[in-house]
Parts: sequence; C-alpha cells; structure tokens
Amino acid sequence: MDPHECSEIISRHPELILVSNNPVTWEGMLSVTVNAAEKSKVRIKLTLPNFPALNGATLSFGKNPEILCHRDFSRKSRILIESAVTVTSFLKQLQILIGEALHSHLPCLTSINNHSIISELEAMTHSPCDLRLSTSHGLNLIELVSKNIRVRLQRDAKCSDTWKIVSSDLAQLQGCELVVGATMSLHDAGNKLDKQVESLENVWEHLKDIDRNCWVIDPLIPMPHHIYRRIKINSSLSILININPLQPTSLPAIKILGSDSEVAKYREIVSGNFELWDPSNSLSENLRILLNLEEFPQATLTKDEKQCDSGLFNDEECCICFSLELNDNELPEKVCNNNTCRKQFHTACLLQWLQAIPGNQVVFNQLHGACPHCGQNISCPVE
Repeated sequence: MDPHECSEIISRHPELILVSNNPVTWEGMLSVTVNAAEKSKVRIKLTLPNFPALNGATLSFGKNPEILCHRDFSRKSRILIESAVTVTSFLKQLQILIGEALHSHLPCLTSINNHSIISELEAMTHSPCDLRLSTSHGLNLIELVSKNIRVRLQRDAKCSDTWKIVSSDLAQLQGCELVVGATMSLHDAGNKLDKQVESLENVWEHLKDIDRNCWVIDPLIPMPHHIYRRIKINSSLSILININPLQPTSLPAIKILGSDSEVAKYREIVSGNFELWDPSNSLSENLRILLNLEEFPQATLTKDEKQCDSGLFNDEECCICFSLELNDNELPEKVCNNNTCRKQFHTACLLQWLQAIPGNQVVFNQLHGACPHCGQNISCPVE
C-alpha cells in the first residue's frame, strides 16, 4: 500500500472511499464536468490488485447513463488504464472521458425529457382546470396562469419530472403551498394553483368591494396575496382588517390605529355594534354600520397629485422620517392626541426618537415623552 498515492486520491476525490485493502478497491462518486454550465457525478468502482500499479485493474460503473456501458467508451477507458502511470492521473483522464461522453449524449437526453414534458403539458391543457400555459425556449421555464394569478416554475436539472417554483403571485399568503423554492410536478402545481384560486375568489370579491368604497391606504398597490386592508377613517384614525379566507363574510380581525382618544372612542363604538354584523351585507356596508359612519371618507388626492404636492411632506407621512412606508412596508400608525397637531409617526421611528431623550418614563410598557412636532405628551409601546 502506497500511503502517498492513497492520500493523493483522497485529496483529489474526497467522495471515493477505500473499501478494501485486498485487493485494493476504491468505490464512490467521481465528479465530472459535462459543459460550462453543468456538472455531474458518476458512481465508479476501481479494483487494483497490483496497487499502486494499474496492470490488472478493472473498472465498473453504478447506475449511470447507458453511454458509459457502450463498447466504444469501454475501449477508450481500457486504453486509459493501460497507458496511465499513476492512479491519480488515470482518474483525471477518466473524468475528462466521462464528461465528453455525457456531453455528446446530452442532446438525446434533452430530446427525451422535452418529449415527456410536452406530453404532460398536453394532458394539462385537456384537464378541467382553468389554466393557461406559457413556456420558455427549451422548456426550462414554464408559467401557469389561472384567472390572472401566475406561478412560474423552473425545471430541475437533475430530474425532468420535478419543477421548482421561482415566482408566485400567492407566495406570501399564509398556508399556501405555492411558495418560492417549493418543488413538485407540473400536474401537482397546476392542481394546487387552480384549487387555491378557486378558494380565494370570494375573498378577492369582498376586497374589491372595500377598494371601491373605502379610502385604502395599505396596501398602496393591492396584490393577490394581500387579504388585508388598512382603511382611513379620518386624519387621526384608521382601521386594519384581516379577512378569514375560510369565512370571508364573517367579522374580520380588526385593529384600530390612531390617536389614543380616537382609538378609545371607536373601540367602544365597535364593541357596541358587533351584533349588527350581517353576513348577507357587503363587507363595506357591514364596516360602515360597525363604525357608526354615514359614509366612508374618499381619497382627496390621487397618487399622481400626491407626488406633485409642493409641501415638505403630506399628512399621511411620518413626521420623523418624512416617509410613508418603512423598509418592512409599515405605515404610520401613531397619531398625536393634540387636536391642533394630529401628526402621524411610524411606531419604530417614534420609539427611537423618545428613547434618545433622557428622562422619558415607561409606564405599563408605554414610553411617554413629548411629540416631536408640538411638544404635547405622546406615547408608544416598548418592544
């Protein structure tokens, strides 16, 4: 046994294992380069009765492409064994030989794989699911569309029957299986998309009712996975509703945001009107009754008009960072109680501001201090 040759083999081919000393036998995975973009691994078994010499050596392959069992490939590998000086040099030349063989066989494999994919796509187009398909050149990227809801999948390089989701309109929806990174067959992806869209259609209709009749300030651009809405009630108050996808006509989860006085006032109003919720009404009508409003306020400026506003900042922006949204898409939810001020703040901005001022007190997990704009008392929760 030549320890130097053994250590050299282990160093260059860490996935090859010495499974026997008599005769010396190496077995495991040999890494090969097929082309500039693709690498592969091939299981080999190399028996060397006269190690470190190669005379009498035998080479066999595991479950690998048929090309490696072809007579021409066997002849070339036998020539390598007879001409190589060391085992490490033989393995290096073998890597090149296998890579070239797999590369020459690649068009055939791709053709077979594409044929099976086309067959699967044809079957999906004849299914009862309401799906549209679009594919990239080479069938490596496929987009499934159900009622304008899109999921894009990329073919797994190692298995043509498996696809990975690379983008999804429903990716951020809690409980959804069509998330980025998930792998599945095209058939499963199509079925899941169609069922998910069908289950959410009623939810989206209720949300469209809110968008038509209320002043929605979040999300600014609603997406299919947004099953919440933040509705502006007045300059000091907004409500955040989250719809239950399983029971879209039932009372949604409601969070009241704004100045302390307005929040307290509307909490009492909402608590007294819970029993008036009627599932047969539209969502906007139920919310109007729940909040005891004659009508919902409507947006006073369009998005383009807001961008053209000549003021330093508008009333909806945070008075500290002068932005509407933080990086996590959080909108201002703290409002000064002073009726002549009513400036809005992101909770994170206000907390950071108040923490930087010595002497501010924490009472019942609320940090109290002076409003950055008017100087009146204001507080925010301590995280």
